Amino acid sequence: MTYWRRSNYPVNGHADVPNDVWREFQRIRDALMDIDQNNVLPGGVANSNIVAPGSSSHGGISDVRAVGGGFTGEGAGATDTLTRADSDGVWFTSGLTPGFSVQSRGDAWWLVAVSGQFVTSTSPVGAAFAQCDLGVSVGGGSRPAAFSPGVIDATQDATGLAFCGVVKLSAGESVIDASYRVAWRGGYSGDVDVDIQNLWAVGLYR
Repeated sequence: MTYWRRSNYPVNGHADVPNDVWREFQRIRDALMDIDQNNVLPGGVANSNIVAPGSSSHGGISDVRAVGGGFTGEGAGATDTLTRADSDGVWFTSGLTPGFSVQSRGDAWWLVAVSGQFVTSTSPVGAAFAQCDLGVSVGGGSRPAAFSPGVIDATQDATGLAFCGVVKLSAGESVIDASYRVAWRGGYSGDVDVDIQNLWAVGLYR
């Protein structure tokens, strides 16, 4: 049997010690992690009822993309050349057509991730550099909620980036895409090629 009982009590009129509060949270977490959520009934869950996340029945406790869809979109993004004159600090999407469709059976948390590389044929000199950012956008906008940063400078003419985050998707269809931008700094003006390598999404149902 798994249970939790508080082990620490503060002196009357005194505040809890933060370390003691955190220790109690960890004890609660440890107790909850010991509960086998797939085997709480006498018969448990039969292997035949465990559905693969990519199955055409679109069942199970996890999911990928859409019914019959794959886990990842390899090489599905854009190969784009960004110039300082037109693109300095501007967010772009990889322009997947018609977008990376995700079918969520209900309101659920999804892991989304992307990887790609930024390359220039004209290396920065001295303190000049290009700030490169890569993230994942949801719902058709180009600006991500969070992103992974990299840099092209005098020591390297390329940077490979990857980003993984968690988003809450509503039931039905959503579109995710790779978002990227380059900011030119210190007088650097070379073009930067962006190549999106992979884009994937995994849904986690309760």
